Amino acid sequence: MKAFKSSLFLGLMLNFSLVFAHGMNKPGPNGGEIRMPGPFHTEAKAEGANKLKVYLLDMNFKNPVTANSSVEVTFSGHHKTKASCEKSKDYFLCSFEGGVDLQKEGTIEIKAVRDSKKGSIATYKTPLMAK
Repeated sequence: MKAFKSSLFLGLMLNFSLVFAHGMNKPGPNGGEIRMPGPFHTEAKAEGANKLKVYLLDMNFKNPVTANSSVEVTFSGHHKTKASCEKSKDYFLCSFEGGVDLQKEGTIEIKAVRDSKKGSIATYKTPLMAK
């Protein structure tokens, strides 16, 4: 039993450190929060109360891409609201209507495709911590 507990503890610590190894413990290169939904990273940065910049970064937190890429962003607070997202050169600017305030408690879900590679859903709690 002691060996099992030791193995379980070691496994949990390893998984915990791997999460932080992917940059989730510090701001991304653009000052946003990082998640790794697949073979790339997403970086989300609030721009005021109802806008969000989403960067699709490579495994080294660099080279943001919008070509052959897309994002679908929803915010769940008092109700679920889908954002309208527009491509920029290096990021997607997503705008919410309907009284969404990203400075209040809620959840952001990002479904992203980076350079034709699909990721799983990246989840962020609001308000976002990175500045």
